[in-house]
Amino acid sequence: GTPCTSRLADMYHLLSLVRPGLLGASKGDFRHSFFSSASGGHVCRYPSQLERVLHAFAMLRRTKAQVAAELPPRNELVVRVGVRRRHADALHGQLAERQQPPDAAQAPPDAAADPVSLAGVRTSAHRAGLLKAIALHESGSWLRVRLEALRAAADEAARRGDSPPRKLLLFAHHIRVMDQLEVTAGEALGDAEACVRLDGTSDGPAKNALIDRFRSERRALVALVSTTACGAG
Repeated sequence: GTPCTSRLADMYHLLSLVRPGLLGASKGDFRHSFFSSASGGHVCRYPSQLERVLHAFAMLRRTKAQVAAELPPRNELVVRVGVRRRHADALHGQLAERQQPPDAAQAPPDAAADPVSLAGVRTSAHRAGLLKAIALHESGSWLRVRLEALRAAADEAARRGDSPPRKLLLFAHHIRVMDQLEVTAGEALGDAEACVRLDGTSDGPAKNALIDRFRSERRALVALVSTTACGAG
């Protein structure tokens, strides 16, 4: 699965919960024993030995066949977003404002005629994500309807003194897709601060503060989360 730590040395805290002392009395001891000081403590000197220790004393491997019977049935809902010509025109208009002169050595042959390529959007997945985000910005889209209903439910709960409604998580991958979704959420909720954005621009402590804010503040109704944030998938 996806690793839950960004750096190998950070596994010390996880292993200290299940096997106290296995990797040393402290994280400093762990770094000193297994990692190179010349690399700032990030390059493991003995990866094969560390692997053997983990497999022998800490790791439990369970295959899909072993756990499938324990999992609930998967519910899959496919929501198709209709993308029309006006959405493509809006995408080109937005990105044309951000385009940079192409590097002759790196730009594709037709880049000069394509503002999307000039803006750094190379893959079809990136283009498709932007088109969908633009389509979802329109009034009446399922996302705007959901956000407006959430805002109304939050206002009603505050008026009655009830607990806030269930909050909404939005996941995206590309930064420009997140930019568009953030604008949509702010407009639909009537409050830009009601959307908490969590992506790679924030360091660890800042991310923790954003997560705490989303969990605790009534005003924070939506979390817009990058699928690559936090090194946890």
